Amino acid sequence: MVSRFCFVSLLIACWPIFGVFGEVFFKEEFSDESWTDRWIQSKHKSDYGKFELSSGKFFGDKERDQ
Repeated sequence: MVSRFCFVSLLIACWPIFGVFGEVFFKEEFSDESWTDRWIQSKHKSDYGKFELSSGKFFGDKERDQ
């Protein structure tokens, strides 16, 4: 009886978690070269370097994984 009560209590407590859905409000794509025209470089601390797009060290397709 106690285990059934614990199970039902846990199910009721976790119910709101199952109803959560994500929604994207802002989306930035770097699929073409015009992203540099839309991007604003910060002048606050220029010693951090410039933003550069790369595939990283490990990639499957160099162009697609940027």
